[in-house]
This record gives sequence, structure tokens and C-alpha cells, in this order.
Amino acid sequence: MSTITGSYLKADEMIIRISNGKEYKSRVIYLDTSSNPQYPNNPAFTLKDDRCSLVSNIKPGEEIEVNFQMNGRFYNNNLGEQKHFNEAVVYSIAKVKREFLNSGAAPHDASITPTSNGAKHRTDDIF
Repeated sequence: MSTITGSYLKADEMIIRISNGKEYKSRVIYLDTSSNPQYPNNPAFTLKDDRCSLVSNIKPGEEIEVNFQMNGRFYNNNLGEQKHFNEAVVYSIAKVKREFLNSGAAPHDASITPTSNGAKHRTDDIF
């Protein structure tokens, strides 16, 4: 499993598909990770079934940490050509807490890192 932190941009509407009488839900979310040199872009992540509601209380611009797994598979299209599909599937999301400290000394907590505006953030609120 992998983890990435970024600014929540938006979520697409939930898509509901029915196959063999079973309902499947999915929803795509987008992050701004441009401040991360490893991923300086806007990746998309897929929420599935009961995880579609993980972003219900998150507003655009809020910093979140996404735990996800990359999935990929081959398939044959309508022309019989073999294609490949990748998907980053979300398992959990945590809001990144920001703490504003009055003193210049940072606490001795490895989970807190400074931001460019002097705020401190921590990632310990798992939904």
C-alpha cells in the first residue's frame, strides 16, 4: 500500500453499476500534489463501494493523506486488441491537522512537519 498527501481538489459524482443483480459504486477524487517533488501533478484516485463517502466531509483545499493501492489488468477491447488499465484504489483517507504554535520551538514529535506559512500539520485523523 502507498500513501500520498495533497490538497483535495474535487470529487466526481458517484457512479452506480449493477452487474448480476449486485450494485457496485465508484467515485473518483482529485488531489493537487504539485508541492511534492515525487508527484508534481494532479493524480486521480478511485473510491469504491462503502468508501465512496470518505470525502463527504472534506472541502476543496483541505490537506488530506490518501492510502491507496495500485491495481492494473489487461483486457481486450471491442476490436480484439489487448489493452491495459491502471487504477489507484483508496483504502483510507486522513485529514491533515494544522496546529499553529505560539512559540518558535517545534514539539518533539516526528509526525509533525512545518509548512511554508509556519503552520504545523499532523496526520492522525483516520476516517
